[in-house]
Amino acid sequence: MPAKKKISPPFESPLEETFNNRLIPLLKKNVNLIPQYEVETICNNFRLDFFIGHKKQKIGIELDGPTTHDQKAQIYDYWRDSVILSEKHVDKIYRISGQGLIDNLNVIMIKLFKIIPQFLDLDKQKNIVLSDADIDKEFEIIVESMDDVGRGKIYKYIQNQNGGRLNPLIYKYKKQYGHFGYSAEELK
Repeated sequence: MPAKKKISPPFESPLEETFNNRLIPLLKKNVNLIPQYEVETICNNFRLDFFIGHKKQKIGIELDGPTTHDQKAQIYDYWRDSVILSEKHVDKIYRISGQGLIDNLNVIMIKLFKIIPQFLDLDKQKNIVLSDADIDKEFEIIVESMDDVGRGKIYKYIQNQNGGRLNPLIYKYKKQYGHFGYSAEELK
């Protein structure tokens, strides 16, 4: 069995460390990148894989591993992100597939230049070299924001329950309303 790659604190996975090391040189000066950013919420504390802040703009980035492909993990993440967004700890959360990151690191960095240019030094974009195979790759970064009406309803329910641990709240909601607070189409 091969030895596990040693992970440097504060990272929880080699994926996070790779992403951090690739992103840091691309950031504008005065942009804060904080790995394992803890937020205190009505439903206990959660950690975002990364927090990026500059002036009044703040976003979270989540690198999703293989366990986020199952429906239970997606439901939990949706509720968790609803709480974090509702309490305005960040304006948006960007979810990036871990396998996609491994397979398409440069493509993802170029995509980040398009969706969060306010945080990145555009002069450094030219340092990212794409192969011919990379140029045609489509890669989705999921953007989560409070534009989703279901998030507000979920948060109002959580407030009415006086917060608490998230999993019991999710299943209490399901038992009461017969669904998890959003449609199956939202689970991609």
